[in-house]
Amino acid sequence: MYQYKFTNFAREGEQITINESVYLPGMLPEHTHNFLEIFYVTDGSGVHVINGHRLPVRSGDMFVLGYGANHTFFPDEGKTLKWINIDFVPEFIDGSMINEYNANEIIKLSAFRNLFFDPHNITFLQLYDKEGNYRALIELMRDEYVRHSYGCIGCLKHYLIILLTKVFCDNIKNKQDSDPRWLLQSVLNEISESIAGDGPSPVSLEKFAQKVYMSPKSFSRLFRQKIGVGFSHYVQQKRIEKSCKLLSETDMPINSVMIDVGYCDAKTFYSLFKRFMGVTPMQYRQKMRTGGENDTDI
Repeated sequence: MYQYKFTNFAREGEQITINESVYLPGMLPEHTHNFLEIFYVTDGSGVHVINGHRLPVRSGDMFVLGYGANHTFFPDEGKTLKWINIDFVPEFIDGSMINEYNANEIIKLSAFRNLFFDPHNITFLQLYDKEGNYRALIELMRDEYVRHSYGCIGCLKHYLIILLTKVFCDNIKNKQDSDPRWLLQSVLNEISESIAGDGPSPVSLEKFAQKVYMSPKSFSRLFRQKIGVGFSHYVQQKRIEKSCKLLSETDMPINSVMIDVGYCDAKTFYSLFKRFMGVTPMQYRQKMRTGGENDTDI
């Protein structure tokens, strides 16, 4: 399959290129590329084939394509197809640019970087620009690129960060609206992995709220609504479950079990253990070793 190279399109020494095009027969074989691409349909209708999926497109449709995506597109019979595409390499959004503004904390999120900058990611995003906000920003970027005046590259960096941030947030919102639990699944998985690993690992509501780009208050409310218990209760429950497993299956001292599951204060650990299990850690271990039922459903 043909692969387009970024150097085929970019002006010398630059890391972004913006082009406005109209479809001509045979101009776009199915291809991949070694850069990231934002594709916005400005006029007409047609079909966009991405990773074997045939997707109807119309004016206002926008796609964000990762490195590994292969695609082509063509207009409907008797129709035209016009678009603007923004091609760039990840280095264009450099570290100093990202760290300069607190407002761009989202760019640092692993979910954001995995979505846009993972070279093994073959996924794509499709959004419909109902209000025309994306088009306005993309046309502003096109005009800035065409003028190529002093400060052009700096402006384009700012615009691109705004564009990608909006894409990321709208994508999260769309998933939250269609299935709020989607937001929580990665959180639940990471909580389990953090607690199941060797040694204590910090688990905080603020940390996981940031991962799904929500305020701690909103995240806490969503968590309780969808999971049925509060965040702290859920984490405590998972830690006590692990401590039960260690108490019944190993000879680890109780203090070592306490530390391994993430507690450093014995009074807190013993109090929580008895609240969940109805007995002390020592009583639980003795019960398990004398043939008691191994019941850690808490």
